[in-house]
Amino acid sequence: MEATQPIDLTGKNILVVEDDFVCFQLIKEILSGTNAMVLHAENSANALTMLEKNSPIHLIFMDIQLPDMSGLQASAAIRKRYPDVPIIIQTAFAFESYINKSKEIGCTDYIVKPLEPEKVLDVVAKYVR
Repeated sequence: MEATQPIDLTGKNILVVEDDFVCFQLIKEILSGTNAMVLHAENSANALTMLEKNSPIHLIFMDIQLPDMSGLQASAAIRKRYPDVPIIIQTAFAFESYINKSKEIGCTDYIVKPLEPEKVLDVVAKYVR
């Protein structure tokens, strides 16, 4: 499903795990027309807490560089407890090694920074039903 048409995500929760507030604001702005509830965690510990308190989470955008542990480590921990939630890695490093490692630990997909609105909306449309 391409995101060329407006996406209605009323009742859907999207968690953005991002320590850079400007990057979080960008994703929140891109998703503003979808009616999704966009939640923000600044690190992996906060992300785990938010997953417990805001269930269900329908999609996670995970920054690869976080202050307390890497986004890959956080994703692996989340995947063990929440096997079905789509985890989308956000990275400025489009190296095959990062992509392969993210898939090995169970991440669903990835997007490359700088984030493009169409790509963000396409990945959301692909995984949130």
